[in-house]
Amino acid sequence: SDWSSDVCSSDLSKEISMWSLFLVAALCCLSEISASASWRIVNGDVASYGQFPFAASISGCTASILNADTILTAGHCVCRYGASSVAVGVVQKYERSSSRQDLPVRQTIIHPDYMSRCGQVHPMDLAVLKLSSSIRFNTNVQPIPLFCQKPAVGRRIISLGYGQDENRASGVLKYGYNSVNYYCGGAYICSSKNPNHILFGDSGGPMMVLENNRMMQAGVNSGIGGYSYYANVPTACSWIKNQM
Repeated sequence: SDWSSDVCSSDLSKEISMWSLFLVAALCCLSEISASASWRIVNGDVASYGQFPFAASISGCTASILNADTILTAGHCVCRYGASSVAVGVVQKYERSSSRQDLPVRQTIIHPDYMSRCGQVHPMDLAVLKLSSSIRFNTNVQPIPLFCQKPAVGRRIISLGYGQDENRASGVLKYGYNSVNYYCGGAYICSSKNPNHILFGDSGGPMMVLENNRMMQAGVNSGIGGYSYYANVPTACSWIKNQM
């Protein structure tokens, strides 16, 4: 099906606005909203070292570690300008900590359903980055497994990223809890904007579920409008694994 037409339908476009989407590229489905709309996470908490060891940072966006040379992020983060390097092992994006590793990117692979939709919110807003050298795993740097089943409505989720907070500051890894819904339409995984939501700079970061006391990635932060929108990892699971 044409997911782009789903998200740009008249009903859904009322929910997505130019000011509250945090895409780094051109946006689709614009609707009216006050220019003073807030770019703030509600009730986000600062992560500690080792709490989310799979978190990764790229220019302007967040990402996640899948294995020693594979990073998952949002397609809109890299479809125009790519990413030259990835930082892992950091809570503060620009700090020079002992656990920090900066690794060059050798290849960017954008999901084929997103290739012609650069800058749009889309259920396949996904990209895989292949690294030139391998990540060194330790307590603060670990991969996250993929969750390849559709998460049930009401299931608790965790989203995180280096994006802006309630003080309009960015660059610190924060996380928040919410629950799954599918009210936003199309093939998205969604959550309410309350009690917290993803934001500018959180693009590409992981949305997770807890399965048998283990965090697994079920989505990728894609956009914010009437809901938080996550690219659909379960639907794209085979494609992602084929790039690993």
